[in-house]
Amino acid sequence: MAVSGETTTSPAADTTVRVSAPAGLTVLMTGDQSEPGPADADGRRTWTSREPVARDVSVAAGQFTTAERTTPDGVRVTTGALAGAEPAADELADATVAAIDDLTAFLGPFPYGTLTVPQLPDYGGGIEYPSSILQASPSEEVLVHEVAHMWFYGMVGNSQFRDPWLDEAFATWAEAVVHPTSAEGLDRALGVVGDVGAAMDDFRTWQQYAARVYGKGGAALLAAREAVGEDAFDAAIRCYVDAAAWTVATPDVVAAALADLPGALEVLEEAGALDAG
Repeated sequence: MAVSGETTTSPAADTTVRVSAPAGLTVLMTGDQSEPGPADADGRRTWTSREPVARDVSVAAGQFTTAERTTPDGVRVTTGALAGAEPAADELADATVAAIDDLTAFLGPFPYGTLTVPQLPDYGGGIEYPSSILQASPSEEVLVHEVAHMWFYGMVGNSQFRDPWLDEAFATWAEAVVHPTSAEGLDRALGVVGDVGAAMDDFRTWQQYAARVYGKGGAALLAAREAVGEDAFDAAIRCYVDAAAWTVATPDVVAAALADLPGALEVLEEAGALDAG
């Protein structure tokens, strides 16, 4: 059968990556990168990075123009853009720092010491990896969504086959909090038929998966936040993040974090994100 999204389950591990690439290319990847060594006799350079808590890794090699920024909390952001790409590396770096600042305001500290973001041709989206994002869209909303995945998937892991909503719905919710325009129409998504918490083999098409996991899942989290108040809900989610950090989380851990907010639990149970029993 066709698969609508990611299906991995990976523990966090101390990971070193070494990449050999032609000397004319720049490599951007997961982890804290060191400068490459000199070109060898074959005209190749070796790039090395280390990430102590990587579930998997991303590597992009190209003729990138790069830009670097450091957030107020000391996170080093490195972006890269190909010739003629939009946005340019400087703009992308500024937008990435802004996304980190906006998200840390309600999610807590950024999970990694570094973040690399290569801007790829516009394929209409992006994909997250620990401390690295392959950004394939000029959209700042997409960028915020992918940065949110550093918490939900990177820091708080999940079985992307069994519980896909634990990363995609939470990233959609975080994107909508930062960019309220992303939430327009999400309230109608609560009426979508089917459980938010279904496994990947329950979705026959990408449209079903997107409508229930991204749409209905993000809408349910927004409704739960509204039902109990932003401050109380955000505090409970930070407790969830702390409790599940660097593990593979389950919906039961979400329910435990929201145990003192029955109004939020009711919304998520009605949406089929949690087991009401």
